[in-house]
Amino acid sequence: MKRLFFPLLCLSVVFLGTVRSETVVIDFQKVFEEYEELKNVDRKFQESVREFRARQEEEVGNLRDQQEKFNALRTEAAQAGVSDERRAELAEEATVLLERLQTQEQKLKEQRARFQQELEAKGARLRRRIVDEVNERVAAMAEEREWSLVIDSSARGNNGLRVMPYVAPEMDRTREVIRVLNQQVADKAAEEMESE
Repeated sequence: MKRLFFPLLCLSVVFLGTVRSETVVIDFQKVFEEYEELKNVDRKFQESVREFRARQEEEVGNLRDQQEKFNALRTEAAQAGVSDERRAELAEEATVLLERLQTQEQKLKEQRARFQQELEAKGARLRRRIVDEVNERVAAMAEEREWSLVIDSSARGNNGLRVMPYVAPEMDRTREVIRVLNQQVADKAAEEMESE
């Protein structure tokens, strides 16, 4: 048994010595901050929020107009010299207007809540997709470049301190990952431009 074990051990050492592997670190926080696809998604989100707010402001303006009309009806009804018949008409008109105002206010609140929920759900899906894309690309790069271990240098412990307080600059592949990811985004945009 000893005779068989020693040659296998030597063979293992020789084999492992020929396999090139490298441990690298990537600041994933920086990757996500500089990833153009994430910036594009963020711009689209901001645009949809601006559009929603513009629609909401328009509807709020409409509500203000109706509120002013309601206040004018109340003021007129409170005037001395208004006949009881006219006061009753104004009260009825004000009641209908108040019900409409309350319904529209409730509708606006529901729209805001629904928009917020949809935005959060969509954001979560897109973040998951982007994180998956980055992880897949990093895994492919690791295989291509024979990185045996990739560590996130932006990771922080429970106390808020960096898990890795120091990383030798030659181990850091953050810029390389950002360059590759952003090149993919540029290539995809160029393909879309050519197909149009």
